Amino acid sequence: MASGRIIELRETYGFIIADEGGLRTFFHFNDVEETMKSELSEKMPVQFDPVQGQDSKPKAINVRPFEQTQSSSRRQSYADPSLIQPPYHFVPVPTNSDGTVRAIVDEPVFHDGTPKILDNDKKETRISGELQCTLTALTPLLVGNDQYEVKYIKGATKINDQQMQLPDKWGIPYPVSIDKKVLEPLRLDDEDKRVLISGSSLKGMLRKSLGALLGAPMERVGERKYTYRPNLGFPEHNIRYECRPAIIQKENNKIYAKLLYSNVLVYFVRNDAYEILGSPKAKQKFENVKIDNIEIKRGRYIRNIDKELSKRIEKRDGKKANLNHICFIYKGGIDGKGLLAKAFSPTSSVYKYVMIKLEDWNNCKNEPPLEIEEEVYEKYIESQNQLKDDQSGHLRSEHPLRKKFPDSEQENNQEREYTLQHLQSSIEKNTDMEENQLIYVEVELENNDPKRIVSLGHHFYYRWAYRDSVWEKNGRWRSVLEPAKDEKIVAEKLCPTKLTGPRLLFGYVTETKNNGTLQIEKGPFDKLAGRLAFNIAVEQIETQPRQRFVNEDQKSIVSLKVLGMPRPSSVEFYLNQENRYQRNDGNRLITYGDLHDDHLTGELNGRKFYLHQPDAATDISCYQTTDKEIITGDQATFARFISTPKTKFRFTFRFRDLRPWELGAVLFALNPNYIQDIQSEFPKPWTSLHNYLDNRPWNETNEQYPMFALKLGHGRPLGLGSLKIEIDRLLTINSKQGLDPVENHEEWKNNFLKPFAGKLKNEGGVAFDPVLCQWLKIHQYYGRKRCKYPEKKGKIFEYHTEIRREHAKARRMYRTQVTDRSYDFEHKILQELPD
Repeated sequence: MASGRIIELRETYGFIIADEGGLRTFFHFNDVEETMKSELSEKMPVQFDPVQGQDSKPKAINVRPFEQTQSSSRRQSYADPSLIQPPYHFVPVPTNSDGTVRAIVDEPVFHDGTPKILDNDKKETRISGELQCTLTALTPLLVGNDQYEVKYIKGATKINDQQMQLPDKWGIPYPVSIDKKVLEPLRLDDEDKRVLISGSSLKGMLRKSLGALLGAPMERVGERKYTYRPNLGFPEHNIRYECRPAIIQKENNKIYAKLLYSNVLVYFVRNDAYEILGSPKAKQKFENVKIDNIEIKRGRYIRNIDKELSKRIEKRDGKKANLNHICFIYKGGIDGKGLLAKAFSPTSSVYKYVMIKLEDWNNCKNEPPLEIEEEVYEKYIESQNQLKDDQSGHLRSEHPLRKKFPDSEQENNQEREYTLQHLQSSIEKNTDMEENQLIYVEVELENNDPKRIVSLGHHFYYRWAYRDSVWEKNGRWRSVLEPAKDEKIVAEKLCPTKLTGPRLLFGYVTETKNNGTLQIEKGPFDKLAGRLAFNIAVEQIETQPRQRFVNEDQKSIVSLKVLGMPRPSSVEFYLNQENRYQRNDGNRLITYGDLHDDHLTGELNGRKFYLHQPDAATDISCYQTTDKEIITGDQATFARFISTPKTKFRFTFRFRDLRPWELGAVLFALNPNYIQDIQSEFPKPWTSLHNYLDNRPWNETNEQYPMFALKLGHGRPLGLGSLKIEIDRLLTINSKQGLDPVENHEEWKNNFLKPFAGKLKNEGGVAFDPVLCQWLKIHQYYGRKRCKYPEKKGKIFEYHTEIRREHAKARRMYRTQVTDRSYDFEHKILQELPD
């Protein structure tokens, strides 16, 4: 018996990915248990009996529902997403078979009311009017439009250049970092100081939600290019790629690497010892020489296989060292000078030269060198360029050490070494490989013999650029980030014939930096105003006195926990991992492309949304910290005037010239609980949607625990910002320019919500089944559990580093020989969002 899950369904057959071995296994519907034939769906876990088909390929018979047994309980517990559920998940962007985005589109509407500029004969219903809404906080809510540093607090005292002492009334007894931020909402200058939520915040929330709901491309994604460390971890057996030290040689404008054996120790010479040795040159030999005031000490060990990697030669008065070594050039650290290493740790040493034993050199020197292929060397240059890139590469603004590297040169020579420009210049100057320079390479083995070099760097833990980036895959823009096919202008027209939901409703302005607005309009049509407008939401003061703010008895001050920084570099979460078992190496994790010829790279998972955490409504420990280090440091924020649950805000939302389905989409996005009114509009093939909704405990929800809700504001990963919006009145403009209320809910349902469902059903088709289902799961409030960024040893960073380490080990193994399940990342990737 074997187990797996269905990954593809056709008319009479399908395919299963087996849990053990990851084999793509064929099955015919005739071999499926009769009771489950009508329930077959993709991602369904199943059990089966493996056999060999007529074409000698794996085949499954006796396919039946998965039943967890005692032997499989451990594997299932790893796959349980509730164990590592981060506070965010993704709504996928639906695509066609050719990879293009399958979005809901319609003709643009201009301000004279015409549907499009070249064809104004089309007659269709348009509605203008307004929605009067009440927004109710379900968990504490902070839409912080006012942010400032503690040094601007009235009454705060400067202790030194690094710390401030806050006024006594703040209740913080110890000094805090001078860079500490304080976040507050906007408030009216009236007697009650009522809290305000800006219209732009409400608009942004609705725009993102509608974009995901209508399958629009993700046009507001910033470019990011990432690198990784190939030598972060090592396998103990079945080695396909091996790390080797090597010596650079040049001949006839070609670059070669003289490989040393993997067990050769490298002796790193510290600066003080280098001077005692007489500042030796490259290839200078020390044959049976005893040197005073020099000591050879143990160096680094390779983690997990307990293999000694290096030794150190350093100054030590009164000691003597016997040397029988040869010297080579070495450029330590990412920048070749160790500037970044010193910024992390001021006591770090910078190595300019290294030594190896003469015996080791003599054993290796007759081995033929390997040429560094042009494609590999170009990838090395690209890696170095990414390391110095301060826009989308390694040194971009969120780099943790950017504060220590100012953007402009300093007059002081000592400070100049720590400027961003000097660091970039150092990386550039040390990129070129010199003759007799010791580097580290990743070499592919064939029958245990070196075949070709696949990556390299000038220090052991070098960084290597992924093949793809956030914007690009296989050298082309990702289709989910480009304008939809219908949005791109054709040669004889100045405007598109159709637009996707966000641009259709909210308008656009073209800009060269955003690929999402390229090829949309030209000439006088390079911008289009939206047809939706929010005013400011104003807090409603209740007649019965109640606590308006969290910690109101402590001046409404909350020390927030550190917010995690989810980044697309976390491929285990941000990239779709469904094809991970198809890799041809020992790894089971899809990345942006480890090597230049790695073509099985990942697709973006979709739009990221933060999940609801109802516990935050009653448990302040979800978002408030008492950790002194966090309170005094600059990583987390002080928040003031966080509105308590049940706080109400009122606002008006105006719309103009909306089609019935467009108004229905807006109503649904504002209040997803309307799904009850339109579920029956979706046909039976929408199995994901119906299976999900039919299991919802609708009758158990109440006013404070709706089935679905929205999220807005600061602290969303910590559970803050969950809210519901109720539409109190829907008014439409009549022929006399007056406002008529549409008070009958059946009219809303029949005239707006059903046309919206019809648009999804008819134009989106069953491809929108998983999209709508996932969108609802993301917005589910009732029944959601507390979640947080996964940690290891109490640190988010350590969790992801451990995954990188396992990845580095597993990708170096031969795929067909992998039997150790410790290399299976299934328990660490982002699973399907649970119900």
